[in-house]
This record gives sequence, C-alpha cells and structure tokens, in this order.
Amino acid sequence: MIQLYKKSYIILSLTLLIVACAPSRFIEPLKKNEQAISVNLGGPIINPGIVLPVPLSAATYGYGIDSNITAFGSIHITSLLFGNIQTDLGTTVSLYRSTETYIPSISTSLNANIIWDVEDKIVRAWPQLDVNSYWQYGKKNHYAYIGISNWFELSKTRYSGQSQIARWIPNPQIGTTLKTKRYQFQLELKFLSPGTNNEFAFVPYATPFKRGALGFYFGVIRTF
Repeated sequence: MIQLYKKSYIILSLTLLIVACAPSRFIEPLKKNEQAISVNLGGPIINPGIVLPVPLSAATYGYGIDSNITAFGSIHITSLLFGNIQTDLGTTVSLYRSTETYIPSISTSLNANIIWDVEDKIVRAWPQLDVNSYWQYGKKNHYAYIGISNWFELSKTRYSGQSQIARWIPNPQIGTTLKTKRYQFQLELKFLSPGTNNEFAFVPYATPFKRGALGFYFGVIRTF
C-alpha cells in the first residue's frame, strides 16, 4: 500500500501537481547580504468530501547577493516523506523598482525544479520562469502581486511513457505578503495548468473549470 501511494504521488507530481508544489519565491528580492528561511504549505484545492488544499510543503533558504539579486534553494518536505528528493534552485532578479504608488515594481525568478526518485533511480528536471508585478502598501511596505509562473517540459515522454502533450505550462497567480520586522506572511492563489483536462484526474479538484485547478498557499519567511 505504501508503494502504491508512493507511485501515485510520483505520477501526480509529474503531471498537474508538479506545478503546484510551492508559491513564488522571493518576489521582492532580499537586501544585500540579508538571509531568509521560509516554510510553505499548500497546493491544489481538492474536494474529497471537504474542500481543502493538498498539504504539500517545502523549506527554503535565500540570500541577498545584492539588493537586486536573491539566490535561493529549497527542499520539498512532502516529497521526502514518500522517498523522493525534490528541490528547486534559482535566483530572483529585480527588473524595475517603482517609486510611485500605482506603478508596480517588476521581478523575475529563474530556477530549476528537480525530482529524484531514489528507489527507481529516475531523475526529472523542469526549468521555471516566473514574472511578477508587485505594489507596496502600508507603513511596513506590505505588497500585493500578480504574475505568471511558467514551467517548461524537457522530456519527450511523460512518466507513464506516453508522448508529452504540453511543453509550456503557464500558471497565473495573485497574492499578498504581509511584513513585520523579521517575519513575512505570504498568501497566494494560483490557477494551475489551465490547459490540462481535469475531468479524469486522480483526485477531485475543487474548481468550476474543466481544465486546470486552483491552488492555495501559505508561507512564513524569517529574515535575518
């Protein structure tokens, strides 16, 4: 039974769930030499009798190379529980910093998502490119953002051996980050894989649409 759950998790991860493991990383770059540790929880919203997000989780470390570039790396805790090593490594770069209230700042993140199935010795990787616009508000410079997370499929075949259908998987997102002196709290809603038919999905997604799924995420960031 554990083996069945493990394989089911892998198959799901390599289809719709793989684009749902985490919210956007460090939309606003850290300050120069600033460090951060974050933990996030959430995923596609499902309805197996009660509506709730899949509890996918990850821990991330970030470092401000300078005020415009933040490097980060993460380990996905849920994957580890199923015997898989999953990580995403990359950088967030500030493209434009706005000084006007209604004009957004713009950042982009480029990273590699990697999953290693230790038992079957299978490694898969997906490049990811995120672009976000964000507006600061309030005395503590909270910010709201909107953007798109783009996943790119490099393999010619899916995990099942079938031909790959989609090479580009866009995932629009909207969210907000609330700040205290040392902590940040992130909430994000994402429209996952809108081109994927969900009518015959392994899990019952809680969405009014016949394609894709809605994902909800909560993250806590500690800076130091």
